[in-house]
Amino acid sequence: MYGECLFFSRRYDESISQLKKTVDLDPNFARAHYSLATAYQLKGEYTESVAEFVKFQELTGNFENASLIRESFAKGGWQGFLRAITGERRPADLSSSIAARFLAELGEKDKALAELNKAYENHEYFLVWLKVDPRLDSLRSDRRFEDLVRRVGD
Repeated sequence: MYGECLFFSRRYDESISQLKKTVDLDPNFARAHYSLATAYQLKGEYTESVAEFVKFQELTGNFENASLIRESFAKGGWQGFLRAITGERRPADLSSSIAARFLAELGEKDKALAELNKAYENHEYFLVWLKVDPRLDSLRSDRRFEDLVRRVGD
C-alpha cells in the first residue's frame, strides 16, 4: 500500500523503488506486480509496465490475458496494448474502473466517463482513489467527472 500511496502522490521513482522491495520479499505477490506496472505506466516506462502487467496476469492464472497483453504490445506498442485491452478483445474480468483509466490515457473521455459511471453503479473499490489517481487527470476538468467525485464522496 505504501508503494501505491507514493504513485498516487506522483512520486513515481520512490514508488517503483518501494514496490521492487516488496516484489523482492515475495516475487509471487500478484498485487505488488500490478502496482509496479502502474508506477511504470505513470512514469512512461511502458516496456517495464507491460512486463509487470503480464506477470500479474500469470500469477493470478489469467494466461489468456497475459498473452493478449504481450501480443498487443509487441504489435502496436503502448497504444496497441491500450486499444486491445479496452476494445473488442477486452478481457471479461477487466473492471470498469480499470478500463476507464486506460480509456482516459487513450483520450477517449466519453468512454472513460461511461466506464467510471458503470464502476460507480457496481460499487467498485478502486473509486476510493478517484480524487487522487493521476491516470484520471485528463478528466478532472469535465463536469461529469466532478459530479462523479461528488457522488462518490469523501
